[in-house]
Amino acid sequence: MRGLCAFPATLIIGIVVAIGLAFFKTVHDFQAGAPNVDGDTIAVVMSLALGVAATYCLVNTLLRGWSQHSPLQGDELDELTKIIGEEHVRSHGIDAQGNLTRYHNEVLAIDREFTRFDLATMKTYCAGMDAWRAQMKKHRSEQALRATLYGDRLKAARLTQSAITRAGRR
Repeated sequence: MRGLCAFPATLIIGIVVAIGLAFFKTVHDFQAGAPNVDGDTIAVVMSLALGVAATYCLVNTLLRGWSQHSPLQGDELDELTKIIGEEHVRSHGIDAQGNLTRYHNEVLAIDREFTRFDLATMKTYCAGMDAWRAQMKKHRSEQALRATLYGDRLKAARLTQSAITRAGRR
């Protein structure tokens, strides 16, 4: 899409520069008192320049919006398939990886309606989920370590208490 937008942008900038130069020449001729230039000519040139600039802004906005919400193609579809495959294996387990028909049906149903914006959103969501999973894994390992340490202390305290109790009974 960048290649498509680059050419019209260059063309429109060239047109705006040409109209701008014509505008300044027209204003200069008007100030010099040229008989064939009047205020209406300046207004027409100025309106033309504003019209081209507004059209460029509108077309650029529409192209950007269309490209972001256009259907996925080629590498983007492969990327979506990979993301969905990883999520499928995570949610259904490694043993479900053999169930490819259900997985392919999911991908086919999703990629018909997916756009580039949706793919970017999904990538962000998956990255957030991966970070959350890593954080939870770290938290669980810290909890397990605390439980082990606390459990050992508790066990040692119980053994000490039982040893004192046994010694007191003798």
